Amino acid sequence: MWRLWEDLERWANEDMRGDLGMFTARIAGGWVHVGMPIAQTVLTEHERAALPAVFTAAALDPTAFPPDPELIRLLLAHGGHYLRRRTLDLVQRGADEVELVSVLLDIVKEELSRWDGQAGVAVNGAPEVLSGSLRLCAAVDRVASAARFGLRCSMNRDFPEEGILLRCIATGEDFC
Repeated sequence: MWRLWEDLERWANEDMRGDLGMFTARIAGGWVHVGMPIAQTVLTEHERAALPAVFTAAALDPTAFPPDPELIRLLLAHGGHYLRRRTLDLVQRGADEVELVSVLLDIVKEELSRWDGQAGVAVNGAPEVLSGSLRLCAAVDRVASAARFGLRCSMNRDFPEEGILLRCIATGEDFC
């Protein structure tokens, strides 16, 4: 049975070049013949397609994964409108369903690593919203008693040619 799943994975990813989606043969639990099909159904296609909205709502960085307990907390906090009740219950039970939760987190991390940070286009022609991370960097010159600061931006996509606009959520103030 395992060879059948491996062949399906090779066919979907190599022969079809991912045209039908990327497929990874996973096992949930110790029983291959039961755990293999179950692991393929942990998330529906609709839920996978909705994960970018969850990532955006949770303010995740597509270039860095949070620890598993934090990822679970974020899925529970922000997945309510996007994930099935069954999926949320599975995440909440966690300790009782360790193998399935592990498979689910692997899938979410895989999708997060592929995510380009795009949340979509805002209404009324406003610019699209991208997610990434900003790091404040400081170079301290103790002799001159001075410090130089800069921002480093990282995203899972090319930097937009038109640049980026930073907006403070609390005040609505824009920074160019």
